[in-house]
Amino acid sequence: MKNNYLLLIGTAYLFIGALDLFHTMSYKGMQALSCWILIILRRSTIHLVMSKKLEIR
Repeated sequence: MKNNYLLLIGTAYLFIGALDLFHTMSYKGMQALSCWILIILRRSTIHLVMSKKLEIR
């Protein structure tokens, strides 16, 4: 590939996985909903940015 699409998407999902792990390990009483919303927003932003960078021939 001409661009680093797979490398960038893989790195992004590494950080998303870390946030998901943090959400899973959150203790009782922590407002985990805000963390979950952050994960969803980051995932959708990454998909939007990467779809703009993807070159279709």
